[in-house]
Amino acid sequence: MDDEYADTLSTELLPVVIGFLLNCNANRSRSWAPHGKIFPSLVEFDLFTKLSKRDTIALKVNIPPSELADTRKFIRFQNEDDPLALNYRPAGLTGLPVSLCNDILAKFQDNANGSIELVEEDIVFVRNLSNEMCSIFDDEAERRDCFHKLVGRYFSRVFDIHTFGNKRGTDGSLMFTKGNFQVPLLNLEVKPELGMGSGCPYVQSTAYYVEFIKKLKDSNSSVITQSRFPVFLMYLAGPYLGVAGAVFLTTPVCEPLTPVMPLFYRPHHEDMLLRTACVLKALKIALNDLEIFYDQLSHDSNIKLSQQISFPYISKMNIGQVVANIIYVKKLDRYIFQAKMEHDNGLSQHVIVKFAKRYSEECHSTCQGLGIAPRLFSCKWIPGGWCVVVMEQLMGYGSLSSLAQDKKLSIQKKTMESVKKMHNQGFVHGDMRLSNIMTGPNDSVKIIDFDWSGKVGEAVYPPLLNPDIDWHPDVKAGAKILPDHDLYMLNNSFNSV
Repeated sequence: MDDEYADTLSTELLPVVIGFLLNCNANRSRSWAPHGKIFPSLVEFDLFTKLSKRDTIALKVNIPPSELADTRKFIRFQNEDDPLALNYRPAGLTGLPVSLCNDILAKFQDNANGSIELVEEDIVFVRNLSNEMCSIFDDEAERRDCFHKLVGRYFSRVFDIHTFGNKRGTDGSLMFTKGNFQVPLLNLEVKPELGMGSGCPYVQSTAYYVEFIKKLKDSNSSVITQSRFPVFLMYLAGPYLGVAGAVFLTTPVCEPLTPVMPLFYRPHHEDMLLRTACVLKALKIALNDLEIFYDQLSHDSNIKLSQQISFPYISKMNIGQVVANIIYVKKLDRYIFQAKMEHDNGLSQHVIVKFAKRYSEECHSTCQGLGIAPRLFSCKWIPGGWCVVVMEQLMGYGSLSSLAQDKKLSIQKKTMESVKKMHNQGFVHGDMRLSNIMTGPNDSVKIIDFDWSGKVGEAVYPPLLNPDIDWHPDVKAGAKILPDHDLYMLNNSFNSV
């Protein structure tokens, strides 16, 4: 910390109300064996803690967002156990992906990635916007006003310089107002150029999202008491534009949803222009959807804040011909949850709900038929590029990695036989660590985690591989997964025991 900031620290920090947090480190054992880093503060809170933690946000900080844009100041409030916002600054402070918290934000991501059709109006608008934003403006206000005019006309909306008092005001907000009901759909922060304007516009927009939360809480708005408060954040530095999404769970969660887009019109690089046009048209559509969402919320005062607020928005799944309710119980890992699946006839089952960016339903179903995988109830793709996997919770099972060494070795042969059964059906797994092998009654073996799995000759490794894992020498990002790779990893795992 710089000395100039250390001297002022005590005068700027306000008392923080400390919630009654569960000791999430007390019990790290699981009946499911996921992989990945767990941040204790994000694992599981009881309902009282969830809702009371939401109430402490107004007491955390009283520094204007324009000052918090200086990341050296912002970082002081990013305590891992109770951060001001989970916005990936620093990298470890992440929340549930916003595309799993709200379907409008998720659909925006799909559309922004090219799932919509562009017309001439969309392309001409981006070309004109790019030409204007490449200009050299005298100051931030001039760039801001030009952006307001062009983008506001395209969106058919008017940017409002929303003020909070005490010299706090946004660089432009698109507000939905109906009587006394007022809520932002989008907040914009502008810097005149990259490296100019004192601070990060993304961090500043995050801080203004917190200001909106505080203001709405003070007015006891139904936006806070009845929803996750989804909002878009837009940040512009010179001709460079980015879009993020924000939701309010137990803590504000903000996440960039697009790359930073250079607003440069170059006739020889049409792809860049078209990608930007997709993003801005997707945002235009999403703002209309968000307005409908808040309009409905303004009419219905009987909606109650869901006790499932810290879990994904998916609460119903089609299981065959029946719609089942999903009641989340706790978070096991980054995108894996223990839940109950309840049917209208009163029956319920313990299940695992997993959200993945890739998953082989075919391999899982085949292994289930061989008796070497959990029962698969549903595998469905949803907006945002997520696959929702609902499977049975293996009661009485534990991962091989958690067993005593002599017990691991005693079922080595049975484990190898199970994996070879999968290979004989023409499938490979790709991540045959002991944590992805479950063992239960009578030394039965079940394989889990079919994210990378698939047909031999088709399944490939992802772009990022953990360098700390002892992969087969031929394994590399994007390479085809082979049966020998699975057996190599299993043999090494057992040999290390």
